Amino acid sequence: MIPEERIAVAPKPSSVSRVSGYALLWGEKNGPVANAKGKHIEIFRKGCFVESILRGDVTGTIGFGDDAEVIGCRSDGRVRVVENDVGLWYEMTVPEGVSAEEMLSPASVRIVFQSKLPRGRGDAQGEKWSDGEDGQRVREILDADLVSVGIISKD
Repeated sequence: MIPEERIAVAPKPSSVSRVSGYALLWGEKNGPVANAKGKHIEIFRKGCFVESILRGDVTGTIGFGDDAEVIGCRSDGRVRVVENDVGLWYEMTVPEGVSAEEMLSPASVRIVFQSKLPRGRGDAQGEKWSDGEDGQRVREILDADLVSVGIISKD
């Protein structure tokens, strides 16, 4: 989960609002996460999304999963994603008629992203597994396809 101070709302000159911040920070422990390989901590490494961002499209959503409403994508200019030295930075243009200030009250939202491991690229499926100091399994993501960045309610 990304702390609220990493989320910003700013008006564009055309009075359209945009939301920006970090979807994740490099090296930060995320989780615990559960999947077919069990419960573990995930750590995303700098550079893991570079190829995906260059060649693929990324959607911006309000909500997550089956209930997500797509508000734009990289190809239509409503979503920007960039890897920098800090983490995965995003910017989404909020659709007309939606009040970013109301929708994005820091007390009520958090930012999520969806990724998947690539097929046929890089090393052993873009991940590295190890045991953490506390005995918990650690999954380092080295190469992944970024699918979406979304805004969800904390409720």
